[in-house]
Amino acid sequence: MQNYSKGNSRAAVKVATCLAVGVAGYMAAVAQEAQPFQSPRNLLGGDKPSASRGPNTVVVRVNGTPILLKEVEQETGRALAQLSARMPAERLAAARGEVVKNVLDGLVVRHLLLQAAEEKGVQVSPDEVSAAIRQVEGQLPQGQTLETILANQGITVEEFRNNLVRELQVAKLIAEVVAPAAVPNDEEVAAFYRQNEAQMMVPEQVRVRHILIRSSETEPKAMREDKRARAEEVRQKILRGADFVAMVREYSEDPGSVSRGGEYIFSRGQMVPPFEQAAFSQEINAIGPVVETTHGFHIIQVLARQAARKQTLEETAPNIRVFLQNQRRQRLAAEFINARRAASKIEVLENL
Repeated sequence: MQNYSKGNSRAAVKVATCLAVGVAGYMAAVAQEAQPFQSPRNLLGGDKPSASRGPNTVVVRVNGTPILLKEVEQETGRALAQLSARMPAERLAAARGEVVKNVLDGLVVRHLLLQAAEEKGVQVSPDEVSAAIRQVEGQLPQGQTLETILANQGITVEEFRNNLVRELQVAKLIAEVVAPAAVPNDEEVAAFYRQNEAQMMVPEQVRVRHILIRSSETEPKAMREDKRARAEEVRQKILRGADFVAMVREYSEDPGSVSRGGEYIFSRGQMVPPFEQAAFSQEINAIGPVVETTHGFHIIQVLARQAARKQTLEETAPNIRVFLQNQRRQRLAAEFINARRAASKIEVLENL
């Protein structure tokens, strides 16, 4: 049992937006259904934008604090980059408007929470910042440094630290807000299990690892065939005894799995069809033929499969307890954000 709600592309959009705008973006997603943010027209697509609009155009003011168009563009770009690894180009284009809306709401909530943190005098120590930076660095792909990644994104180390301090301030504030959420007792956990027995089924799952040589379907045929040949070369190296994980680190262009050695665990319906078909049909541990998808060319190794089954209360109780407590935390956070929103002056500028 991975979670207790249905996953879909809208969820992926929200996840990617949260990754882009940080803790505040997560809290925006929590509060969004209660009070959705109405984004301006023409922003980053849609109708033809005004010729006078520039990167420093003020899109929204939150209690007098401006949110600039360039901020929205940057965060939207990061969210779309996260989505591009898991969503075909046509669906990504269709989701753009929702991404912009979520980004805008995340930025509004970020300012609301930062303002609340400042009012409450929330402080972040240099040791806490250093610990957070070490945590980030520990999650980077092998051979990459934080400085290099920031430079590639046009972000200075000082800007990163300042943003990190603000995110840590928001995280501390939210931890204080949700602290009263009680831990569910055994009776509540058992009642939830009985009421949701159908969701306690674990569908057939497969654990695979893969190497992706990225290629777009719009690329010239010769370029695409060259990338297919490169994937086949990597496959042959593995067949001759090269370590799969080492090959992932050296060649894979899937940012979502490189740090895990190329691994994914998934059920049917969660991956693009050619990838899914290979994963559920290949022999365990075999290195299958190169598989072509909309993302490019994959070398796939199936590590394990698990048949569908129903989990027991004992198995699911820890996850149910966490899920129910998180629901309570989310309600507290949403109430706090909505109260701050209601008491604030949020000006949406329509003349874009």
